[in-house]
Amino acid sequence: MVVVEVLAQSEKYQQYAEEAREQAERASTDADRAAWLLIAQSWLNLLPLLDGPPTSPEIPLAGRLDRLRRLSPPR
Repeated sequence: MVVVEVLAQSEKYQQYAEEAREQAERASTDADRAAWLLIAQSWLNLLPLLDGPPTSPEIPLAGRLDRLRRLSPPR
């Protein structure tokens, strides 16, 4: 079921963000700490992409994909 999969993915992203935050607390340098915090924030930034079912009128699938592309680093 799509709703269950979205919830599971959302929980994974939150867990990954928490793990990155914990790594930031253990980082030995300010640069490493900043990098880990950026990673944590990046995981949290993905959460709005998962809100609601893919057919949600508030954020259509094309809009979600566009937001995801803007979050991704350029290649």
